Amino acid sequence: MRPSKLVQVWEGSKSLHNLKTLNLHGSDFLEKSPDFSQVPNLEELILVWCKSLCEIHPSIGHLKRLSLVNLMECLELISLPRDFYKLKSVETLRLTMCWNFRELHDDIGEMISLRTLEAEHTAIREVPPSIVGLKNLTCLSLEGTVRGIQLPHSLKEFNLLSRYDDAVPKDLDCLIYLQHLHLQGNKFHSLPNLSGLSKLETLWLNGSKYLRTIPDLPTNLKVLFADACPALETMPDFSEMSNMRALSVSDSPKLTEVPGLDKSLNSMAWIDMKRCTKLTVDFRKNILQGWTSCGFGGIVLHGNYVPDWFEFVNEGTKVSFHIPPTDDRNFEGLTLFCLFRVYKWKHLPHLDITVISNTKLTKLQAYRSKGGVGAENYEDDYLWQGQLSNNELNLQGGDKVDIVFEDPWANGDYSFYSVKIMRTGVNLVWDKLMKENMHDFRDTKYHFD
Repeated sequence: MRPSKLVQVWEGSKSLHNLKTLNLHGSDFLEKSPDFSQVPNLEELILVWCKSLCEIHPSIGHLKRLSLVNLMECLELISLPRDFYKLKSVETLRLTMCWNFRELHDDIGEMISLRTLEAEHTAIREVPPSIVGLKNLTCLSLEGTVRGIQLPHSLKEFNLLSRYDDAVPKDLDCLIYLQHLHLQGNKFHSLPNLSGLSKLETLWLNGSKYLRTIPDLPTNLKVLFADACPALETMPDFSEMSNMRALSVSDSPKLTEVPGLDKSLNSMAWIDMKRCTKLTVDFRKNILQGWTSCGFGGIVLHGNYVPDWFEFVNEGTKVSFHIPPTDDRNFEGLTLFCLFRVYKWKHLPHLDITVISNTKLTKLQAYRSKGGVGAENYEDDYLWQGQLSNNELNLQGGDKVDIVFEDPWANGDYSFYSVKIMRTGVNLVWDKLMKENMHDFRDTKYHFD
């Protein structure tokens, strides 16, 4: 029954022994949950966006098979009955955006089956120490004024957004199973050393506006998002980061380099350094010339910068060239660049690349670069560089080829958005490793015509 105008689900208790799921999502006028006394087999209770709900019936503590409780966006809900915390079957509890929810009872430590606890954007001031005893808890999301939390070592995902500089737990290195760490939007100036988190794969630090230094990171890390960190000056050494897939540190105007990044490019598919305006010339050159990845992604850098080592460069959206005889060399593919200017934008362009063989009369449409949400009303120049493998292109010596760059969004009538592709270029790649890194990015597309 979603959505509904129910004020009351049923009167008194109602015998519904076979009911397993009760979904009242979006029941704006519902103030109280029903009496669950005679619904013994209920497994899922979904009361999302019941914005008037202020009371959960105490009989919820009798539901021995209840596994999912989703109360997201119940704006008036303050607490849960104490008997609820005695349940041994609940695996997922979602309280995100229950703005007036004030406390988790200390008995939460008895919820031995709890795996996921989401409590962002609530009025919770502290988390009971008993949470440490939840040996099956793998995903924990907290926000607001939570401080001094003790964490169960079983966590695989931890999400914390706090207004305090000292909110990040000092014992993060004890989370030996942690795979995903979300710390975006926090007010810390520094991070604890994370190098001991041997299973950590993704780290989010976006919007940490006071963060100046990122310390050593675990070498198994695959993805680092640290966009919009305007105070960021120092990055760790990436020389041993051989598993990295994506690095995004846009809007960090004080950053001059990422040490050792050129040593870890073989595994990478995406680097975003838009509006990193102080990158050194040597750093930019090293990562552009060392790029090996083919497929979706590439490198985005800030500025009106044209690499001087490209063989074929042209003004505008099209560049043409001949592939010379291969002789004893192996033609591996193409390195491409596109210099473009964006005006009054909300999204970075999607670059579509069309490869036309005028010799074979074939055309390949390759979607290379995914757009990204940006800030307001910038007018800036950007360089994108990427590669296409000849395993997909099937070009040969003697072929006459045209490469056309286009942003499909720029062709429509979008008052908020315009882009101009100013220069394009191509390098032919011979006898050089070109690594396909598309397996982590499912929206890679090749279309033949």
